[in-house]
Amino acid sequence: MAQNLTQVAKFDYDEMFLDELDYFTQDDRLTYGVAIRIQTGWDSLTGTPIFALIDPLTWIPDPLAPLSTFTTEKGFLRSYRFHGFENLRHVSELTEENGYFDIKEVTKGIQSESRTTHQAKTQHRSFQDIMYNDDNIVEVYDHYTIIEGKKVLVTLANDYTKIVRLEVLAPILKEEKKNDANIEFPIVLNYYKPRK
Repeated sequence: MAQNLTQVAKFDYDEMFLDELDYFTQDDRLTYGVAIRIQTGWDSLTGTPIFALIDPLTWIPDPLAPLSTFTTEKGFLRSYRFHGFENLRHVSELTEENGYFDIKEVTKGIQSESRTTHQAKTQHRSFQDIMYNDDNIVEVYDHYTIIEGKKVLVTLANDYTKIVRLEVLAPILKEEKKNDANIEFPIVLNYYKPRK
C-alpha cells in the first residue's frame, strides 16, 4: 500500500509540474515572506488540479485577517474576508466561456499603475514566458470575497470601474455542499517561518 501511495504522489508531482511550482514558491517565500498559489482549474486528462503562482506584490490582503486568527482542531486558521490580485490578462482570455461579460467595454492596454507594480508584473510575466504587447493586454483586478454569505470571484477592469466577471465559487467537498460557509477560497498561502 505504501508503494502505491508513493507512486500516486510521484505521478501527481510530475503531472502537476510541482518541481517548477515549488521552486518559484520557495523563491517567493524567501524573498517576500509569502508565496501565493491559486487553483485555476482541473486537468481532466491527468486528474490533477492546475495551480498558478501569483506575485506577492500584486496581492491586496484583508488587513484584519491577522486579527481574526482562531484555533481549530487542525491548528491556527486565519479567516480572510477577501483577497485581491492585480493582474494582466491577454485579450483572448476574456471570453464568455471563461465567465466574462461586457467585454467590448473593456479598455485595452496598461491604464495607471505604480512603478513597483509594473516591475512586479513584468518580472512575473517573464517568469511565465508571457510576452504581451500593450495592445493585447487588459489590466484587471480579481477580488475573492463574500457576498450575501456566498464566496465569489469578482473581476474588475477599466481602473476598477467595470465589473466584467462575477462567479460564485462552487462547493467541492461534502462539508462545502452541506454549508456554503465552509467553501474555501481557492488560494494557498505559504508563509516563510524561520526556524529558531
